[in-house]
Amino acid sequence: MIITRKKKVPVHWLFYAQLPLLLTIYGESVIHAPFLLLMKKFMDNPAAIMGLISMEIYINLFGAPFISWLSDRVWTRWGRRKFFVVIADTGRALCLLAMPFAPNVIVLIILRWAFSLAGSFGSMTQALIYEVVPPPQRGRLSGFFQASVQFGNIIFFFLLLGRFDDYYFMGPFRYVTELSGGAIMFWLCAFVLLGISAFEALGFREIKPPDGGSINDGRKPGQSIFIHFFKSFYQDVFAKDLLPIYLFVFVTIMFAVNLGIFQPLLYTEQWGYSLQDMGNTMAVGAIFSITFALIAGWFADRYGKIQTFVLASAGSLIMNIFYTVWVAFQPDNRPTLIQIIVIGNITQAFMMVKSVVTYPLMMEYVKRSRMGSASAGIYLFQNLFRSLVLLFVGVWLVWWSVWFFPQAGYQTATTFPDEIDADQLRSKIESTGLDPDDYLLRPIHQYGVDKETSMRWWIHRNDEETADILAELKDLKNELSSLEAEVTSPFLTEPERDAINEKIDTAKSRTTEINETLERGKSELHRKLYAVLGDALFEPGAQLRDARFEDDTLFLALTTIEELPQEQVELFEQNLNGPQYQVTASKNDLSSSRWRSEVRVEVVDGETPGLQVNAKFDPNFTRIYRILNTGDNLIPATFELANSINSIFQSGLGRGNQQFTITSVEKGTRDGQATLSFELSISQNALTSDASLLAEALTQEQAIEDASTQQIADNRYRFELQLASEAMTAKNSDWLSRSRADEIRTRLDSLMQGEAFAQGLATETYLRLADVLASQPFYVNIPENTPRSKHTEREYEYFFSSKTLEIASDLVGFAIIFFIIYIEKKGVIRRYGAEEDLKR
Repeated sequence: MIITRKKKVPVHWLFYAQLPLLLTIYGESVIHAPFLLLMKKFMDNPAAIMGLISMEIYINLFGAPFISWLSDRVWTRWGRRKFFVVIADTGRALCLLAMPFAPNVIVLIILRWAFSLAGSFGSMTQALIYEVVPPPQRGRLSGFFQASVQFGNIIFFFLLLGRFDDYYFMGPFRYVTELSGGAIMFWLCAFVLLGISAFEALGFREIKPPDGGSINDGRKPGQSIFIHFFKSFYQDVFAKDLLPIYLFVFVTIMFAVNLGIFQPLLYTEQWGYSLQDMGNTMAVGAIFSITFALIAGWFADRYGKIQTFVLASAGSLIMNIFYTVWVAFQPDNRPTLIQIIVIGNITQAFMMVKSVVTYPLMMEYVKRSRMGSASAGIYLFQNLFRSLVLLFVGVWLVWWSVWFFPQAGYQTATTFPDEIDADQLRSKIESTGLDPDDYLLRPIHQYGVDKETSMRWWIHRNDEETADILAELKDLKNELSSLEAEVTSPFLTEPERDAINEKIDTAKSRTTEINETLERGKSELHRKLYAVLGDALFEPGAQLRDARFEDDTLFLALTTIEELPQEQVELFEQNLNGPQYQVTASKNDLSSSRWRSEVRVEVVDGETPGLQVNAKFDPNFTRIYRILNTGDNLIPATFELANSINSIFQSGLGRGNQQFTITSVEKGTRDGQATLSFELSISQNALTSDASLLAEALTQEQAIEDASTQQIADNRYRFELQLASEAMTAKNSDWLSRSRADEIRTRLDSLMQGEAFAQGLATETYLRLADVLASQPFYVNIPENTPRSKHTEREYEYFFSSKTLEIASDLVGFAIIFFIIYIEKKGVIRRYGAEEDLKR
């Protein structure tokens, strides 16, 4: 049992006393980066996101400060502070359980506000902890606390954040909901909050203070309780003796200015790293910070908290300036992960020292009987200052983008046979009568490469109308989500339901109009530039050096612009895995068996880099695909259908080459509808021999309307599938994929000189391979003649914009620190909390 108001407590109490605040922070971890990832599903504008989030602070201004103040003036059978803290953590847990399933941004932001409102009941948590721990031990308490926070960061960033976008099999519940990594993170944090609320209720005992106040203290006879309440609150919270802590609140806000919830976008959108990379760097930094947290607590108790705070603030300012200059001189302004870890850890060490010292230093100016009022004032001013800073950070990012970066519009990425510079490209555009000043030109490189010349160029045209209609499109998406949820309500009358359906139809119609407008703008830019640059672009099909298909094995030799590092070859092979390939058993690093697709990739060195790919297809897949695709080298629906059928049988019967065999594949029609029939032979080692289960699984596919089966021998069945019309005739509606397939058609004809299905396999494999190769973490591109045109939103820059703001706010913070030191020497402010314990 943890008891308050002791002059000295055992060291192990320091650990237990911190748990209410510590585990609350663990529970709140998903409200930062993971919550932003949920918000990004509905909107992208930083100012809008920060504006919605910052509104919660104004809502809480009417709760947390008054509850903190009230905790100084009440006493219940459960104590005066823990009663509120238990309510706070239980309420927040319920909000976290619901957040992953919010159908639209309105519901999500309301849950966020409710989470924060419930949290306002726990605004005096630190006051409860500091009633347990006396001032001489608070530095070490803060050290324990910060070290424990960093341990939580290791778990969160290293193990959880990178799994946010993962999805997990839910068995029979898959028809009710999908379980994502993000949902698991929110649920885990909810259970943490429920657990700590139980610990707070059962593990703390508050001793009634002799100088504790009452809510009626100072109340005049006949005075309204509400007038007395607000008058007393104002007098207590805005008293002169609390001035130094409010100055420190502003200082800490100034020193804490950073990207905040936009940090993941710096890693993923600007630097091209993954969320797991970000999580790893944060986790390594957390390990480093644990040591400094423990040392900082001891150092602050021994040598003085204000001196420690000033030294740490100076160190973090110097490191911010150094980091900014360092990145400015890196290629592509992109530090490596090692550089991020090293420089970040040094900066984090200074930040950690400040975090350890700040709250113990503030509480040295406050008597124990005034901690509730102090917590109320801290919460009030902290949230007021923080909301203004958060809102300004979002606005600052937008301003920075407007000043220095392309705005919404249309862009195209083109590839030339040789490297050219901006002047050469501008000259090509100008020679045809177009004004090059209407376009923004930028060379495209891998992340971390910075050259003036390139084979690939990004050509962008700003368009104000695009910005407006993209914003409208986001609003329509949110509106549709809300209306589609509302229309299913059983409490609606038929006229009300009809009115909502009419609104849905109107919103969908407007959405279609906007998409058509965007498509026209993109096509116009593409036609205009292709007419100008078409003859100068990379030769169609020249990226294919060789292509053959023999014995169910496809061989492709391809030219690449960049070279695939040898250490990434195995990872690239794994990323190419698919049910269309034959598999073999292999061992992983732990000697556990696993199935691996027979796809092998070799890097071609030389002046012109390239790849050689050998992919052995599953014979069952090729037998189906050979029949389905007989006329066109790109009918994705048939490729996906063959893949789905093979995948279902692999899942139901087992992977490996001896579990089942598909033969006698035939295509036909019945009652004017396309059919596909085949014989399935199931081996004795298969996971099941129930063909009806397999038929039922096949009917779940969108391209298969019905599936029937007939046994023709032991473990041998005849399947007949009724296909949806698009399964046989639909071609890719994606213009880009069609154009990319068309550009290699002639080259494939000359290299393969075979049947259509082999060229279809080569085309589908090429497109998938090229897309995987160009994605994270490889960023290796195959040169193509087809320009990549699209509409784009405003481009944001996160590093230099945030660092500029951080340095400026650090300088403001320093000015206030020196002002506090000056007025303390003049005797204007005193450390009442420290003096109180010396007199006891």
